Amino acid sequence: MRAGRVVGVIVLILVLTAVTAYTVLTGGPGGNNGASQPNVVTEPGNEEGAVHITLNGDTAVVDGRGAYAEGSAVTITKAGTYIISGRLDEGQIAVETDDDDAVRLVLEGVSVRNSSEPALDVRNSHGLLIYLKKETVNTLVSGTETEITAWSSDSSASGGAVMLSDDAVISGDGRLDVFGYINNGIHCSNDLLITSGELNVTAVNNGIKGKDSLTVSGGSISILSGGDGLKSDDETDAGTGILRINGGNISIKSFDDGIQAVSQIFLSGGTVDMECADDGANCAGNIMADGSVLEIKCSDDGIHADGDVIIDSGNITVTSSTEGIEGKNIVVNGGTVSITASDDGFNCTDAKETAAGWRPGTDSGRTDLPTLTINDGNVYVNAQGDGLDSNGDLIINGGRVIIDGPSGRGNGFLDSGTESGGHIYVNGGTILSVGSNGMVEIPEDGSGQKAFSYNAAFSAGTTIRILDSSGNVLIEHKTAKSGGNMIFSSPDLVMNGEYILQMGDSSFDIAITENVTVYGQNGGLAGGPGQFGGDPGNFGGGPGAGQGQFGGGPGNFGGGPGDRPDRPENEPGGQPGGPGGP
Repeated sequence: MRAGRVVGVIVLILVLTAVTAYTVLTGGPGGNNGASQPNVVTEPGNEEGAVHITLNGDTAVVDGRGAYAEGSAVTITKAGTYIISGRLDEGQIAVETDDDDAVRLVLEGVSVRNSSEPALDVRNSHGLLIYLKKETVNTLVSGTETEITAWSSDSSASGGAVMLSDDAVISGDGRLDVFGYINNGIHCSNDLLITSGELNVTAVNNGIKGKDSLTVSGGSISILSGGDGLKSDDETDAGTGILRINGGNISIKSFDDGIQAVSQIFLSGGTVDMECADDGANCAGNIMADGSVLEIKCSDDGIHADGDVIIDSGNITVTSSTEGIEGKNIVVNGGTVSITASDDGFNCTDAKETAAGWRPGTDSGRTDLPTLTINDGNVYVNAQGDGLDSNGDLIINGGRVIIDGPSGRGNGFLDSGTESGGHIYVNGGTILSVGSNGMVEIPEDGSGQKAFSYNAAFSAGTTIRILDSSGNVLIEHKTAKSGGNMIFSSPDLVMNGEYILQMGDSSFDIAITENVTVYGQNGGLAGGPGQFGGDPGNFGGGPGAGQGQFGGGPGNFGGGPGDRPDRPENEPGGQPGGPGGP
């Protein structure tokens, strides 16, 4: 897939996702799939005439109309504003109205515990506001305190400590502590919006769930969950299963995914710090990042989408992962991305790759190959697997990309789906890739920008500099791991230009004689193209055991004796060799 075609696809995706976002937020034409819209209220307004509810341990007093108390159970039956304070040791606040107006719950220092049901149960309302009064601490607890570990599915568990059956908003300047020891912390069956307030949620399953959609636009949120941290999982209707983070300061420690949605994830603001036993962000659809600051430490993928991942801006740091960012197509248009991965840094894939044994190369006639495109931004990858793995076309049109690739020979810092017809094109930007020389792939000659590849050994901590003929430093980088090959591309490289490559104390003259100039033999286990031996020997040894051995020809990893001088000439290792060199 060429760059122009990729851009066209991405524009279409952006338009479709923008329409989806509008439809969910406003209901689109007719609203909420044609139903009348609940009132979205973020402030309680004038509290004059509000009903005051005072909780007293095992009883409650209602001052006003629209609610009643029976022992430690309080039920609100009319729309309006309710100011609630006090403590229920074993009770519940319930909301069940048939009005066309919203219910406003002003929590003014509330503590409610319920050992078997939700502490706050909103069964029916036409719009609900939970407003946290400034300088108050409010606590809602469901179930009996237990240690939070990985969630074990319990078919009898449902809802949450805060159970919201209709659309709801949480706002205010106070604090709300939620403990969901039966299932979720905060569970909303429709659309949930959090605009402000301090929320601390502990839950044996999901921390905060908005089934139709969950939007965080402000506030401070801390979650400890045995399941997912933030979640939206309704896949029955179009325009549902959407999670948005537009603002706020969010901290998540979860035993499953940090944030998860089945349709779309939009990350357009705020700060999210995640430590997860599974993925950081996981979506069955697309993930769009455009302004959020993410810091992710996880055991599986930092960001995973079954659909596409599009990064327009923001700051994404994955400090620990199996694969850093994974999606069918990945596009980086801007922002800063830093990835540390035990496998691939970026990995493009689709359902075929993970199903029934499909792997790149088994379907060379495919025309829908995944594509990894970097148009701009600052990208750094430290990967033990492939640095950038497209499993299709890998296209770099701009930005600054630095890759500390694998030290092992079974992966490469740049990996396209060559077996399936994929290619690497570098048309712009500054790119430095370093790592093993075991599976080196170089950009296509048809790339729009000059590049060169150099085969030479270096150790971890080696400073690599590339200078032009006037001594100007084009790039400088200290390697994270040892390796044997590097590729550099920059707008500063011109045909017939002369440059200097410095690797630690070694210096090499570079002349650009081709669109992609290659110095030293790339690939192969120990020498010539596709051979185990051959002329340029990679494992060391000077002119030694002869052609076809593991140590023949001029050695790239150093000269001197071959690795096994005790072996006869017809065995791997060869006899003592002469001086090696690049």
